[in-house]
Amino acid sequence: AVTWVGNLLSRARLEVWEDGKPTKNADAIEALQSLFGGEEGQREMLRQLGTHLTVPGDCYIVGEDMGEEPDAWSVVAANRISKVGDNWKIGKAVLDNPLVIRIWRPHPQKADAADSPSRAVLPILDEIDGFSKYVKAQLSSRLTGAGVLAIPSEITFGTVRGLLDKDASGAEVATSSSGIDAFLREFIDTVSTATVDPADASARVPIILQGPGEFLDKVQHITFWSELDAQAKELRDEAIRRLALGMDMPPEILTGTGEMNHWNSWQVEEASIKSHTEPLLQIITTSVSYT
Repeated sequence: AVTWVGNLLSRARLEVWEDGKPTKNADAIEALQSLFGGEEGQREMLRQLGTHLTVPGDCYIVGEDMGEEPDAWSVVAANRISKVGDNWKIGKAVLDNPLVIRIWRPHPQKADAADSPSRAVLPILDEIDGFSKYVKAQLSSRLTGAGVLAIPSEITFGTVRGLLDKDASGAEVATSSSGIDAFLREFIDTVSTATVDPADASARVPIILQGPGEFLDKVQHITFWSELDAQAKELRDEAIRRLALGMDMPPEILTGTGEMNHWNSWQVEEASIKSHTEPLLQIITTSVSYT
């Protein structure tokens, strides 16, 4: 969403107008051409301004006179610039008589404070982040991802490996052991083969169990996932839809336009310019300098 706003603003071209039409004042035209080195630099400036106006709603344009060299221009985040006395600082660096222009979305209650569409959707963003973390935890947890397989000790594997053990030299020898250790060894070997090499034919062979009939139905797969697992995707999609409605852009930008025809897509593009881009450009072009 933020990238979209910045990219849309970067498509604008700045001009100096006087008395309702483009000016012919050579000094004004030269001043505009020196701003961020011309039209290409101004496109990047507008892209960065779009990002700042969408997230914190506040930023600064800073220009420095470099003498014989071209002026140095930069877009600075509001939390990176400060003024101590008569000196402007970016971080700890003191600027030498800079031109500083603040650009911000005025808060409806406090005009000198900044506002942004991201501020209103912070709770929704927190929900989306929570759902993403929940899904990640599910993927990385063996307990919720695979559960626990409970098997009676009276059941053993119906294979030779279940009756093999290792002597002191490490060689496999026959044993009458039918305990849980042999069972686990066979189970781990089988699962490991499927994990290391899914293409191995043995990974597709079913695991054979044998034991008294009355114990076979006692095999249980215990799971630990909750009802939220089945609803997580739907809830996250709903949160994204609410985010799209809360941002300063057509909702279709975030929800997608795959089911729209070309006429509807054109209307979205038109609304993007008239209702969302032009007001931001108005804020940018009417901002005043501090120095």
